[in-house]
Amino acid sequence: MREGGREAGKSEIGSERLCNLRKEKSRNAARSRRGKENFEFFELAKMLPLPGAITSQLDKASVIRLTISYLHMRLLDISHFSYGPVVHPMQGFVLP
Repeated sequence: MREGGREAGKSEIGSERLCNLRKEKSRNAARSRRGKENFEFFELAKMLPLPGAITSQLDKASVIRLTISYLHMRLLDISHFSYGPVVHPMQGFVLP
């Protein structure tokens, strides 16, 4: 009976260790994803027609909001030109 108790204790420790390893792996994966996302947001912010001093201070929501506004402005700017039947079927995907 004593030996069975030891085995149960070892398996509990082993499963706890496995659980901790899985948690650590999950945290590392999430950290990696966040790093990649942050890099893409930084790259997107650099493409906005704003000074770098401003774009470097933007949070993610602001980058998305400003990018959407910029794309809307570009779309309106394009609609003033007459490209014929090409612009309407593509719904604004053609940029000069």
